[in-house]
Amino acid sequence: MANIDILIQNGSIVYAPIVEEGIEWETERKGVPGKLTFKIIKDDVLDFEEGNAVLMRVDGENKFYGFVFSKKRDKDGMISVTAYDQLRYLKNKDCYIYPSAMTASMYESITYEAILQRMLERVSDTVDKREGSIIYDALAPAAAELAQMYIELDVILNETFADTASRTYLIKRAAERGISPNKATYTVAKGEFNINVDIEKRFSLGIYNYTVTEKISNGVFKLTCETAGSALVSYLGTLIPIDYIEGLTSAKLTAILIAGEDEESTEDLRERYFDGLSGQAFGGNIADYKSKVNALDNVGGVKVYPTPNNVGGTVKLVIIGSDYKSPTETDTLIEDVQTAVDPVGNSGKGVGIAPIGHVVTVEEVASLSVNITTQLTYESG
Repeated sequence: MANIDILIQNGSIVYAPIVEEGIEWETERKGVPGKLTFKIIKDDVLDFEEGNAVLMRVDGENKFYGFVFSKKRDKDGMISVTAYDQLRYLKNKDCYIYPSAMTASMYESITYEAILQRMLERVSDTVDKREGSIIYDALAPAAAELAQMYIELDVILNETFADTASRTYLIKRAAERGISPNKATYTVAKGEFNINVDIEKRFSLGIYNYTVTEKISNGVFKLTCETAGSALVSYLGTLIPIDYIEGLTSAKLTAILIAGEDEESTEDLRERYFDGLSGQAFGGNIADYKSKVNALDNVGGVKVYPTPNNVGGTVKLVIIGSDYKSPTETDTLIEDVQTAVDPVGNSGKGVGIAPIGHVVTVEEVASLSVNITTQLTYESG
């Protein structure tokens, strides 16, 4: 386990407070200030305030240096502290140069120390400006607040643009173009029973619960997992009824029909947002098919072939599952996508996603074995 030390400096005094478990250190992206939150135990010695320097060491190595932004004490005497790091600053006292192109951080040079120094330089040298003087103590809190303001301005600047925005604000930006993160989906599996069971009967397997949703044939049903996500794609075995079912002697989960997916990650959403800017989806063009088919549950990717075999009005879609494997024989993905895009009984009639006049066929991707030979040389020692 790592050895973590938190040091807080107030003037010339450095404190090493007792820190509770649960230190959080956030360093998401270049140009975004790092954030450190922790809880410490208040004692009779500890004395610090907003604007004081904070240093975090991990196994003796400096990992975070910043300043206290806020502190809050609860009824049990615990102090919750939030600190932000300070990016390096230029030593020029009055001149700050910003290139015309966007830099990693527009305000990285404007730190607490730089602001305080500039403020002190505007005070006459006939006045005591040393640390601990009235002027110094009056200006230091204001400098800390101004430094924090520039940090927040930098955060706002980064949150404004899709390539640097955090998830919350990326979702807001994407929503302006009708794009939202794909939600987690539920695994659909095949269950085999010795009798026909009622729809909506519930069963458990391990830590997951399933609900009977559709009858496939006598004794064979579709079951939907009540937990969304991809964690249970390999869970097969004996099902246990949550409520007593008369005559039931055998219940097994035998195959995964549709694998569940996790909620779309931030970077995948960001990529999809920019893809939407570079290729305008409209009226059944290639970008339109890619956008709409990729949005279907359990589709990992699609290749669009317009007018295959030079036959006008036809489209072929080759898809791969969200697990980036070719759909298996027990998988209903091909059938589900075909129904969603252009149902077989209504081909070309515009009943599905495909526009009127487009006859669409959906096929699974073909697997190809690639033999790789390599030679490994071990490092000595």
